Amino acid sequence: MKFVLVGAGKVGTSLTGALVSKGWQCAAVVHTHSRVDIDYKVRRILASKVVPIESLKDIDYDVMIISVKDDFIGSVVQKLMVNSIANWEGKFVFHTSGTLGLDSLYMIEKMGGAVGSLHPMAPFPNKYDVSRAFGIYYDFLGSPSAERVVRAMVKLLDSKIIVLKSTDQKIFLHIASVFSSNFVTILLLAAENIMSEKCGIARSKEILNPIVSSSVQNFFRMNGIEALTGPLVRGDTNVVKSHLKFLENEPDILQLYKSVSKLGIELLSRDSSFRKNKQFIRKLAKLLEEFS
Repeated sequence: MKFVLVGAGKVGTSLTGALVSKGWQCAAVVHTHSRVDIDYKVRRILASKVVPIESLKDIDYDVMIISVKDDFIGSVVQKLMVNSIANWEGKFVFHTSGTLGLDSLYMIEKMGGAVGSLHPMAPFPNKYDVSRAFGIYYDFLGSPSAERVVRAMVKLLDSKIIVLKSTDQKIFLHIASVFSSNFVTILLLAAENIMSEKCGIARSKEILNPIVSSSVQNFFRMNGIEALTGPLVRGDTNVVKSHLKFLENEPDILQLYKSVSKLGIELLSRDSSFRKNKQFIRKLAKLLEEFS
């Protein structure tokens, strides 16, 4: 299968490298702004050439992967309408946005192309991080013919597909992904900063490693709220109160502590085993409100 990549960011180059390693041919990488620093790696890792968007009409391909920032997808499609082929029949065009639906690809679909949104549900911290494209889930929203191509692609990458029915469903799925990836990292960075700046401990990651690893293992091994430990689960209001008082001069950390604790209380209140003990849940909620 021949394909072109529009954009050369972390997701696009990693996904392209993975497909090339499994036998797909990258006919070209299309630069939308500047080709600085991408020519060498594209030739070496992706076995492809770098071309401007105006040259696409001269390139033979079956699949196009648009992997640019969400804000730029619409303008990229507009450029494609002006500078690329007039007939998109037989072409499959995907963008890799986690939140956008198919509206931005409407003109391509109107001109005969099969379109879809193909989003890898994994963090890609680096360009050309080929291994991260394997063994993950990809969410897909699009036409049945585009879905057939995506299923073959995902299978090739030893991965699985989640077929979505609406843009709303796609956005909620992306929010869940942000909670499980980006927000976890933010909380870990906050913990690391507290250890290093407030405790003067230099080996914070070494100390946090077994705590975090155990928490993640508990989450996947246990059912629901059973994986949660700490003062909220115990109903230990004295510990929570001491934390809140100690953080009164640290407004940013205090706000984060309160927000996460409120969410924890909400989750506890939904669980049948904790719902019976309404008294301590109300007591914790009231305590958090007092420190506003």
